[in-house]
Formats: sequence, structure tokens, C-alpha cells
Amino acid sequence: MVRPNDMPEHKWNQKPVWSRWFIATLLGTIIGSLLLSLVLIRLPGDTDSNWYVDLLQTVTTTTIVILPISIGQWFVLRRYLYRAGRWILASVTATVICLPAVQSIVRAGGDPELATLVALYGVGVFTGLTQWFVLRGTIRNSIWWVLVSALSWLLVTFLLGIMIHWLSIGLDPILKGLAGFLHIVAIWSIYGAIMGLVLKWLLQQAGAKSIP
Repeated sequence: MVRPNDMPEHKWNQKPVWSRWFIATLLGTIIGSLLLSLVLIRLPGDTDSNWYVDLLQTVTTTTIVILPISIGQWFVLRRYLYRAGRWILASVTATVICLPAVQSIVRAGGDPELATLVALYGVGVFTGLTQWFVLRGTIRNSIWWVLVSALSWLLVTFLLGIMIHWLSIGLDPILKGLAGFLHIVAIWSIYGAIMGLVLKWLLQQAGAKSIP
């Protein structure tokens, strides 16, 4: 069952769960994207770096975005789940474990852009799976989270592919950072909207029929 309503009813908690999830995801994305933009501005351009340096950069930049998002989502989930802090651990761990493994395999085939996209999709699917382990003890039918998350990440990966191709055009580093920031915020907003609807449905299925 959903966690008992044992928290104060301040204005934030009175908002519909979809709104809280979307706002938390959006704010986390903005914070993560701003940090990522600062990092990208300082990263060197095309260089003949070793594969493990590329992997480290990819893991670092992806974690920079995912960590603030996970914290924002935890802020919403803590009202409904026991030990909701595991959500942050699950999301970040999935990135750290899955991304290097998938990208290493794909990079052996050649195209670095394709490797990055496949790696990101692998991380997204694996992240949905690890998040399901957090949800399944409290919310029934939570397997739908994994399925919809995989489909949502397919959309996210497609949009990220467009962004990566567009950013490969020679741009001033500052403009590249700004463009990357705006694209990532837009993409994660779409993802947050979709998964917010799924979360609301799952909570209602778990017995919280009064959830707005």
C-alpha cells in the first residue's frame, strides 16, 4: 500500500502528484543541465583521447544531469514510499554501472555517436529496472514503470541523437553549451511529463484513489 499520509499538508503536498513530479524533474534537469553546460564549456574539443577517458567523461556528464533529477523525484516519492532514498541510489548506480559497460561494447564497433546513444538507452532501460525494485515493494503493477520507461527512453534517445548531430556542427563553445542546456531541458521535460502520468496511475492502482 501507499505510505500513510503522515506529512504536513503544506502547499507543495496539495499540488497534484503529476505537477509535483514534473516540477521536480524540470528543476532537477535545469540544475543538472546548468552544471553540465559549465563542464562542457571547459572540456577540450576533438582530441585523440583514450577510450577510458571518453568513458569517464560520459559517466561524469551523465551523472551530473541524473543526480539532481533523482533528488527532485525523491522529494516527491518520499511522501508515498518507505525508504524512498533508495530511489537516488538506484538511479545513480544504474548510470555508473551500466553506461561504461554498454558504451565499451558498442565503441568497439566504431561510430562514437552511435555508441553514446546506445549506451544512454541502455542506461535508461537499466535505470527503469533498478527503480522498479524500489517501487515494487510498495506499489503493485509497478512492472509498468519498466515498460513505459523503456519506451520513453527510446523517445529520449532519438531526441538526444538529433541534439548530438546538431551540436556536432561547428559552434562557439558558449553557444554549444547554451544549446545543449536548452535541448536537455526540453527532452527531460517530455520524459518527466510521461513518467509523471505513469506514477499517478500506479499510485492510484496501489489504493490511493484520492491522489489528484
